[in-house]
Amino acid sequence: KCNASNFVVITTNGVELYQVRAKERLVELRQVKKHKVAWCIYSHESRLLLLAKTRGSGRMYGYQFTAHECVKLPKFYVDESTLEPRKEDFTILVLYGRIYCCHFDRTACKLSLYHLFRDAILKEMDVPVYSAHVRASAVDNTLIVHAMQAKVPIVLDVYQGELQMVSTPLPIGVLLRGKRRNDFVMEVYGDGWEFLAPDLVLDRRAGLLWRLALDLQGLSESTSEPAQLAAFLQRRDERQYPPPGPQALTLRLVETMLLERAEVSALSSVFRVLAAACSAAAQSVREKPDQQRKGMPGGPDSPCIPVWMMLERVFGPLESQGHLEGRYLLSVLTEYMWAMEAHAPGQCDPMLYAKIISLSLCMGSHEKLYQLFRPEAMPPVHVLSPLADLLLSMSMEEDWDPYSASVLEDLMVDVSSRGGDREQCVRLLLRQGRLLASLRFLRRWRVDSLPPRVFLDAAWSTQDPSTYIAVYRFCCDSMPGGASVLGTLARDRLHQAIQMSYDA
Repeated sequence: KCNASNFVVITTNGVELYQVRAKERLVELRQVKKHKVAWCIYSHESRLLLLAKTRGSGRMYGYQFTAHECVKLPKFYVDESTLEPRKEDFTILVLYGRIYCCHFDRTACKLSLYHLFRDAILKEMDVPVYSAHVRASAVDNTLIVHAMQAKVPIVLDVYQGELQMVSTPLPIGVLLRGKRRNDFVMEVYGDGWEFLAPDLVLDRRAGLLWRLALDLQGLSESTSEPAQLAAFLQRRDERQYPPPGPQALTLRLVETMLLERAEVSALSSVFRVLAAACSAAAQSVREKPDQQRKGMPGGPDSPCIPVWMMLERVFGPLESQGHLEGRYLLSVLTEYMWAMEAHAPGQCDPMLYAKIISLSLCMGSHEKLYQLFRPEAMPPVHVLSPLADLLLSMSMEEDWDPYSASVLEDLMVDVSSRGGDREQCVRLLLRQGRLLASLRFLRRWRVDSLPPRVFLDAAWSTQDPSTYIAVYRFCCDSMPGGASVLGTLARDRLHQAIQMSYDA
């Protein structure tokens, strides 16, 4: 729908733009784009009209119809060979929002992709196809090159100017809905097939119209590069596929790699892809705050995998079933943590850090734990407070050896203090019996949310009168209200402590 024109006629002399005035029952000629036209193709998906000026020439023109105007694209030339370009050798496709003119060179047996901009046309790449009869389609932003003679499709992923073959060539299958296979006769890649951009096939001989779809499970099983497969799956639209969809297949990929004890470096490459996908999904939501918040990590239309899902559906079950050796699991989780911190810090989950800490303590890897959580390598700020709560629960639920318990308590204090929950940090120090350390922390960070009674009760429980006297003086001098808020019980205990000191 274009304000400049809503009815277009292409003749051998150019492009005529008309405006239909329904109320007056007439068609008004608004503009004529004059130049010779040998043939043309149109893509409704991109609203783009591509014209060839003369037969046998590689000179091309283009017009794109927007809501407000008809934009003329710069002319460009396709590679000319001994055979003149034909209309059926051209296809207009949209891949990841980029508009491409795909030209098949029958002599060189290559498919050339021209990236169409408003002010420039760039030849982006040549794809060797090794076939003299080729057609192109686009399915869910994936380039499908149909080798008509071999009767196989080649699945290619063209993303940000880079080309990757998704899998080895696979045969095309037929998915029937509401029909039985013997209701019709169909020849795969038959002479009656006509490809309609972007993803339709018209079988004139059988009288059928097909829509192409990707078999993600088949593609996953025939791909040998895990990181490339993960990237391909993460770029798919979850809503377009029946189970198992891109998200489930990505989880299955990681699970299979763990069961096969894949190299940690290979898993790290996959984790970086998954972290980048989570970051991109979150960024997409931030850029569209007024729309329904789909596309968040783990959302209904995004295949990206949040940390909690990876822990719950992959790492947790494999560990509980005894399939993963502890040190291997710790190395893998550490790589996963680093990938998330590097590429999606906003999507980090405290459960991941708690799991790494628990495994490290169980295996006695205390030095590695200090290295992982040294001050300059602390988790993101939003993780620290809930992580401190998890560590507190861990310390109360598990029966740790004395050294591991001490390491865990040091981590709790460090995490709490850096997370800004300084009251919780003071309570942790008191729970550890480090009364004087808690008072030093309180004075340094000016924590005034805890009543003096908390410290006085802790001091009285030590049964050391000098400690109680020192804490009482600290509360009088350093806490809001001073001695006036300490109460009668505190003063009575002070007198008892002084008397006990004299008696000693």
